[in-house]
Amino acid sequence: MPGAVSRQCWAGCVLLLSLVALSNGAPPAAPTTSEDAALLAELEGTAADPDLFIEVLSSPSSCHVRVDGRTVLYRQKRDPPSAQTDTAMWDHTLNGMYVVSLHPSTGAKTGEAYARGDEPNAAFAAMEEFVRSVQPGRLLVLCVLAEASLSLDRPAVALLRALNSSYAPDLQYRSLFGMALVRGGPVLAEGYVLNLDAVLFSPPGDLRMTARAPRPPAAAGCLRGQRARFCELHDGYRGLCDCGSPAWLRLQPRPLPGGGLFPYPIVIVASNRPKYLFRCLASLLANRGLDRQRVVVFVDGDYEEVRQLLDLLDVPLHQHQVELPTSNAGSRIGAIYRYTVQRALQMFPEADKLVLLEEDLEVAPDFVSFFDQTHHLLDVDPSLYCISAWNDHGYEHTVGDPSQLYRVGFLPGLGWMLKRSFFLEEVLPRWPPAWSEYDWDVLLRLDQFRRGRDCVIPDVSRTYHFGFIGQHVNSGMQFKMYYDHALNRDPDVRLRNVDDMIYHRYEAQLMEEIKHARMIDGRTYNNESSCDGVLPPEPTNHTYVIFIVMENAQDVQAWQKVSTCLNLWDLDVRGDHRGLWRFWYRGNPIMVIGSPYAELSAFAVHEHGEATIWGGRRSARQARLGRWPPGLHRSRSSDRTDRLRLSSAAVRRAQMDVH
Repeated sequence: MPGAVSRQCWAGCVLLLSLVALSNGAPPAAPTTSEDAALLAELEGTAADPDLFIEVLSSPSSCHVRVDGRTVLYRQKRDPPSAQTDTAMWDHTLNGMYVVSLHPSTGAKTGEAYARGDEPNAAFAAMEEFVRSVQPGRLLVLCVLAEASLSLDRPAVALLRALNSSYAPDLQYRSLFGMALVRGGPVLAEGYVLNLDAVLFSPPGDLRMTARAPRPPAAAGCLRGQRARFCELHDGYRGLCDCGSPAWLRLQPRPLPGGGLFPYPIVIVASNRPKYLFRCLASLLANRGLDRQRVVVFVDGDYEEVRQLLDLLDVPLHQHQVELPTSNAGSRIGAIYRYTVQRALQMFPEADKLVLLEEDLEVAPDFVSFFDQTHHLLDVDPSLYCISAWNDHGYEHTVGDPSQLYRVGFLPGLGWMLKRSFFLEEVLPRWPPAWSEYDWDVLLRLDQFRRGRDCVIPDVSRTYHFGFIGQHVNSGMQFKMYYDHALNRDPDVRLRNVDDMIYHRYEAQLMEEIKHARMIDGRTYNNESSCDGVLPPEPTNHTYVIFIVMENAQDVQAWQKVSTCLNLWDLDVRGDHRGLWRFWYRGNPIMVIGSPYAELSAFAVHEHGEATIWGGRRSARQARLGRWPPGLHRSRSSDRTDRLRLSSAAVRRAQMDVH
């Protein structure tokens, strides 16, 4: 029998099984190297059985995928709650939908992704990115653990429909699902167990599904050598394993516009997220002026796929293992940062500065050029302590000039430069003991480290945070706070008035802009719950000033209302220069001045005469919802209610059918 499905379920379960022979879509064979020939021989050696036998278990407590008796994916929740146990111990963080990619000849796992089941927005974003980067012809197996329906937003439904799923787009509450298919080919099997007692919180029976996938004939692909070997083993590397992508792995260094290469080391802090690391390096290695000998990746731990990737890209790897007496995640990351900077300064003893990156950051094509044009500011202005490529308020609708720079009193991180003397003489002696709990970025923002100094940032960021899965970021926060951040795409930006970032010149620049700016009347805003109609609707070639109530550094209620209203960063207060914020809105430069706290507020009021102040605070609803990428659908509780209502209707129909 070419394929079969067996499973246990309650009344009302449904099932689809498609058994279609796989077509051979491999590209024409080409001359092979000895390494390619060995790879073909290995694949041919797996063909003892003409089919791969796939087993899927989807249940309220686990998700299990096996191929030819070998486990390729297994997720098991802790013991379920009972009358004697605390329901809080029932681990809901594992709920969701899992996908694993398999090599069609060997059945080996080549990648996996996960969509968490309790995240109402963008839970499937990482899965969508992974699925779209899986190579054609690979096998995909999907499996639900406990519950995934409430995370099905519009993009998730579109993804599942693109995979030709009959049931997943309409998945009901706490129902179970499994599916096996060929990427770019037929569905092999699909199983679905409708939970008849979903509204009563009673678990359904397990879904057990099997399928057979014919092994395709071994054939030489379009890739060669080490790259071909890597792509046989792994999926999720868009651009690296595509036949039509250029072989950019060994790009020759290109000098900066002024000649030469960037003289400072660029250090990437990484973990076991090789696909993130690839995206970061792919953008960095294409930068003009990059000296590859000064790029090094620091990894805490030993991960084979990371080693294989860096060997393929010819990027130096420094492996280490940080031992701590505490299990606190923030403290561990902080210890890794401390070790990384300290060891990197030892590796490059001639460097008086270095640039820190993280693996979940894509960089702009002028990332290296940006730091080459600004690094001297740390030498000439003692009131600065970092240069950062990131602007916290640099969203697509709030930026306007990639050549513009600002000063801010908040360390943004996310791609930044620091001086050797700052770390060794000021930071290292005050670093917390190993047993304490802290976050390194919060630590460096404390007054004892900042000491009244500022950072220089661009109007348009030179890094983009794309990580949907991390220690401090989940898919919901990534989508809400980072998704619509702007990233400069121009490789040849010449920064404007760089030396005006020196403190006294920057203050003079601000006063000049304030003199010629137009004031926005706060009385209209104070009577409105929305910003629509308050700010100019189109570019006017003028700078606008907004005065807000701000008695001291802790008086931030008015700013929080403004930041949420304008869809700026509003999780906390950041990105100001002594009580003054700068950004663009609808093509116009905006200055928000906290009065009377801001140092320039008295000057600004004097220049504009009687000032009208924006005041008030966010409503409870505004504070609860926060910012959201403009123009994008936001899943709300009503969407979940609709799905629950559909589940209840399905239950009633099933009960009527039974009786």
